[in-house]
Amino acid sequence: MADTVNTEVVYDGQRNAVVKCTNESDGTGESAVVKVNVASLVPNPGVHLVLWRLKYNIATGVPTTAGTMSAVRLQSDASSPVDLLILTGWGTINFFRRGGLKTADGANSTGNITLTTVNFKAGSSYTLEFELKKGGPLVGPLTG
Repeated sequence: MADTVNTEVVYDGQRNAVVKCTNESDGTGESAVVKVNVASLVPNPGVHLVLWRLKYNIATGVPTTAGTMSAVRLQSDASSPVDLLILTGWGTINFFRRGGLKTADGANSTGNITLTTVNFKAGSSYTLEFELKKGGPLVGPLTG
């Protein structure tokens, strides 16, 4: 068996893009899977892609250990991946006031965003909606 996953480019314009990703887990999980692929966007922004807004919902399946939460780890695709965000629960994060969150960070970064599921069990799921800007100011990952 394998998780049921889907990645869809909902909108791809000259300056903006929206990518929606879903997962219904059987407990298998995902590890360093490219979810936002700059090569699939037209025009290709390369390393000049920024995350403008992220809507997310991460649901924990049937817990087998008290207090264990499912999470999603988003990283910059690079020779040494850099954490962008670690998400649990649900919400919306806006990065537009700081010029966006750059997706290219680390040595030999591609601009792609990879995803790894953490503590995913049967019944765990996520829905992510990435609102992206092609080009623009580049601000690093959140710290502290």
